[in-house]
Amino acid sequence: MKRKRILIIFVFIIIAVLFFKNYIFSNNNELKIPAIQVVKTNDYKPTHVPLLVNSENKAPDELPNDMVLVKVIDYVKTLNTDILLDKEAIIMLKEMFNAAADVGYTEFRVTEGYRTEEYQRALYDSAANKSLVALPGHSEHQTGLAVDISYNGINIENSKQGKWLMANAYKYGFILRYPKNKTHITGFPYEPWHYRYVGQPHAEYIHDNGLCLEEYIKIIQEDL
Repeated sequence: MKRKRILIIFVFIIIAVLFFKNYIFSNNNELKIPAIQVVKTNDYKPTHVPLLVNSENKAPDELPNDMVLVKVIDYVKTLNTDILLDKEAIIMLKEMFNAAADVGYTEFRVTEGYRTEEYQRALYDSAANKSLVALPGHSEHQTGLAVDISYNGINIENSKQGKWLMANAYKYGFILRYPKNKTHITGFPYEPWHYRYVGQPHAEYIHDNGLCLEEYIKIIQEDL
């Protein structure tokens, strides 16, 4: 009986070690953020080019007829009850936040979503440093597909939540729009809070190949 009890305890320890292996610390004492597994496929066949908005490419004057803007507060927590976002994007954002909560990362807040050109112009005109604000008509937020995310109202960059997003957002169709190592291509400073919904297979391909949206669109335009 004693030997059987020892064996059971030993098995329990093995299971516990396997369960918590994703939470061990790395050599630099930073917590490794567990990533949700995704089944990858080889049938990468983009059927359209995601919308590109930057200093050289203006946002459409009107939103697509099939786009439905909804109140973000009806789906996830926000800092402003009037924030709007594309319905498909917010549904996937909610799914992403729920997945994060399942592994212990909560308190995400949406701080920005869709902007009209008039609102973007007001932001630009009032900005002390205009290099940090997109020109009116050239903001991703005017697409209804861009979202700024905070950790309970605080910059998400150094939080565990921010690291989880960087590791997992692509599985829900989102990309980090302005990566730190791509500023010379995007023409915009690093923004760890700014995510853009591009859907699949685009998000996975961009993530897996370390691209920014400008690089990706150049590639697929050659293939279409």
